[in-house]
Amino acid sequence: QKELIDFLEKADIPAGCTLLGLSALSSFHPLNKGMLGMHGNLATNVKTNECDVLIAIGMRFDDRVTGNLKTYAKQAKVIHFDIDPSEIDKNVKTDFALIGNCKETLSAMTKKLTENSHREWKESFRESEEKESVSVIHPELHPTEGFITMGEVVHAVSDATKNEAVLVTDVGQNQMIAARYFR
Repeated sequence: QKELIDFLEKADIPAGCTLLGLSALSSFHPLNKGMLGMHGNLATNVKTNECDVLIAIGMRFDDRVTGNLKTYAKQAKVIHFDIDPSEIDKNVKTDFALIGNCKETLSAMTKKLTENSHREWKESFRESEEKESVSVIHPELHPTEGFITMGEVVHAVSDATKNEAVLVTDVGQNQMIAARYFR
């Protein structure tokens, strides 16, 4: 975690996480923009398809994250960190690959970075997050009528346990809702 946080903060870039990468960066970190993919956050997915550089750290670019590979982040230069060389170029063309333990490769890259600021890019994320909050999250967590939603339950448990509970899910929609609303 430390190497990832050091890298993100020095570069001042927002991060999206895959389902399996959610624990790599605290959901409370200001640069964490939520989950990518078909069950992820709208803003994170939209901005991934608008970025000029996409940095992937230990991810497979599977179809649950990318959707249609013919249109996925085609405008972006892709930098892929992975310990497994067979993952490079497997699903998404990589412009620059770093093979090795991410703890070491991230640390080495962070040393080469100059501190940066991406205020405008982060502001555009904030605007997209506001739209998502109004159109997706608020209705899911505060429905006007009907039954209680899975999102409401998971969010209430997260709040009631002060985000300290261990939540176990089965495979399916409940897993995706838990990943989205349990902080």
